[in-house]
Amino acid sequence: MNNKKLTIAVIGLGFGCEFAPIYAAHPNVDRVILVDNNLANATRALEKCKRFTNRTSIADSFSAVLSDSTVDAVHVCTGIPSHAELTIATLQAGKHCACAVPMAISLEDIKKIVDAVRESGKNYMLMETELYETAFLYAREMLKNNEFGRIQFLRGVHHQCMDHGAWNTKTTHYWQGMPPMWYISHALSPLCVAAGSPVRSVVCLGSGTMAEEKVQNYGNPYPVEDMLIRFENGLAAEVSRAVHECSVKQSESYNIYGSKKSFMYEYRNEVWEQFYDENAYDRVGFNTEVVHYPNRYDILPEALQRFTIERGELDEDWKNKLDTAPLSMHSASHPHLCHEFISSIIEERKTAIDEIFSANITATGICAHESAMKNGEIVTVPEF
Repeated sequence: MNNKKLTIAVIGLGFGCEFAPIYAAHPNVDRVILVDNNLANATRALEKCKRFTNRTSIADSFSAVLSDSTVDAVHVCTGIPSHAELTIATLQAGKHCACAVPMAISLEDIKKIVDAVRESGKNYMLMETELYETAFLYAREMLKNNEFGRIQFLRGVHHQCMDHGAWNTKTTHYWQGMPPMWYISHALSPLCVAAGSPVRSVVCLGSGTMAEEKVQNYGNPYPVEDMLIRFENGLAAEVSRAVHECSVKQSESYNIYGSKKSFMYEYRNEVWEQFYDENAYDRVGFNTEVVHYPNRYDILPEALQRFTIERGELDEDWKNKLDTAPLSMHSASHPHLCHEFISSIIEERKTAIDEIFSANITATGICAHESAMKNGEIVTVPEF
């Protein structure tokens, strides 16, 4: 990587406070600018960044960031309803944009974002944590080495009750009643990578009932939705999502079923479980292998490796704990996401999770909810 230095702005310093110090420590970042309507959030992020650089400041407003010609890129970490608006404004201001999931909550806004990327010539990256969690980095190696053989079927699950706590505050109330499939990227994106193909059609059924006040927020009657999808290359997959009033353990999982090996991942498991059949075709011929997947700090710049473990940014002895300490938030994905975004800009290439891939997985969820509202009609996912 060359010695070019970037100025990065992070807007939304609730969740964004997790990313700001990573940018502050990145060898190709010169300055970090912080933006939040809540000064306490911005101040907290500033103190975390100061551990790594004194070139961090708090901006007066988002518009001030957009008008600042020295800002190269913006990372949007605000609430879901603002994602599309802030992304489009960032791109139209001639700046690269990374954004938390989902990309948008309407097909119209997805198209506007894709158009803004094309017109601006700037990079877009959806910061989908699942694709850079330590576990999926292991799965990527299996895919690269063709260990699965032919991929035959895929399945994903994201069950998480979002009725209370951090999901139902004055600033996060938008979660209440949200159609389940609008926030499906954690369960869907690994399947799209494994399939190596975009989704082209979807059938979805809604299930259950929930409180009327939640229904009124979006006109969505379903706390749970389950979809079957058809990829362009002919593969199929099933994806299930539960959001409200469903008593279920949080689960973000995905299964990849291949002709040689198959693979099962469950959220917060310490291991991957593989099962495979090399020669036999009966139950006795299948074996289960428990694989302890490694922390892939080795593929990051040394300055970012500390962010792969819990409290690594505070621990002076972090280097000796990389292989033993618990992983940081979202299974150590955050430094990998930041590094990919910065690297794509420095190297003048598309991001690994670019606007086309992001548009397809986001549109799949929106079309799935449309199908559920039409009692399971087949809905074609638009191309962008």
